[in-house]
Amino acid sequence: MIIIDCLRGGHKPGTVYKITPNELKDYKTENLSLHDVQILDVIKQANLIGFYPEVTIIGIEPYEISYSLELSNKISKEFKRIVNSTRDLINEIILG
Repeated sequence: MIIIDCLRGGHKPGTVYKITPNELKDYKTENLSLHDVQILDVIKQANLIGFYPEVTIIGIEPYEISYSLELSNKISKEFKRIVNSTRDLINEIILG
């Protein structure tokens, strides 16, 4: 399973990370509402019912997180590079 989402890792906005759930040792939920489901919670729930998928998380460092459907200007300017980096990581995962 490949999950692509924003991920705050403390680096420059637009940084692309490739990590596994085990590498998120200091994970803590920061739910904003009952509808906000954290991906590691979903993986834990899958484990509870006996499903243990191999998971790789591709995270993109956000500039900001807000209630909007638009990308920030900083991320928009880097979008092509982010897409290319993400595609390269997906190919690496799939092709080995």
